[in-house]
Amino acid sequence: DVERSRGLGDVYKRQILIRGIGPGLDMDGTLSDPVIYLYKGEELVAWTDDWGGNVFYKDFFEKAGATGLAEDSKDAVLVLPLLPGAYTVHLVGKQGEEGIALLELYDLGD
Repeated sequence: DVERSRGLGDVYKRQILIRGIGPGLDMDGTLSDPVIYLYKGEELVAWTDDWGGNVFYKDFFEKAGATGLAEDSKDAVLVLPLLPGAYTVHLVGKQGEEGIALLELYDLGD
């Protein structure tokens, strides 16, 4: 499990890209199916599993300067506007799987 907190101090909503990469790392020992959970305090704000090659996300990858992901990968991607405050991201393996994964957070602006 990976858990990170980040505070957003601006007054306005910010568009955030969160990626949980396991298979996309192309190395042994990675999570084969990462899942992202986003919390604000105890409240689950959003969660995501496979990104599924969604064209919608590719535009955000480019805007963030992030590398592309294989369209059939099980990597997890989440894009959403967040209000100011402290958030916690949990990156876990589906069904309790353990392994290596990379958690990426990008602030895409307003």
